[in-house]
Amino acid sequence: EFVVGLKEIRESTPKLEVTKIPLSKGNLEFPANGQILSNLTEFENMGKKKEGIFLSTEYGALVTTPTDATLIFTGELLNFGMVSILEPEENLLFIYAGMEKVFGNPGEVVPAGNPIGIMGGSQEEIETIINNSFSEDGTFPRKKLYIEIRRDMKPEDPLAWFKIEKDGKLNE
Repeated sequence: EFVVGLKEIRESTPKLEVTKIPLSKGNLEFPANGQILSNLTEFENMGKKKEGIFLSTEYGALVTTPTDATLIFTGELLNFGMVSILEPEENLLFIYAGMEKVFGNPGEVVPAGNPIGIMGGSQEEIETIINNSFSEDGTFPRKKLYIEIRRDMKPEDPLAWFKIEKDGKLNE
């Protein structure tokens, strides 16, 4: 359903001029600080077919674009919550889902590092979390950001695009 929805969005969106930038696969910053919860191999081992990864972020975390890109979609999509779809080069899509709010309008060119959304959590929720509900390890409860990358509508491993330290943590 997700891929069908993507195709419909792509086909119904007027052909936009896509930014021409040199992408450095494996050297992009993650769109938010957090922890990788799963990878494609883990999903396959669990018997579930997923095309992307989940990144655990803090409530209210800002989601940014790791590279200059043309924003081709913002809004709610199926049961994925609020979604931003960016096209850093022709036929390459960076898909971020699970945000509470998204920023920008289709057709805008968004420079690297600019916010494209925010994870869930109101200021009141954040204050309650700070005052009352640290987890056992002293960290805040988290939200999940879904990250998927597609070239010519075929999935690519998102972990191949981003900087990751040897211990599996994000380079920050």
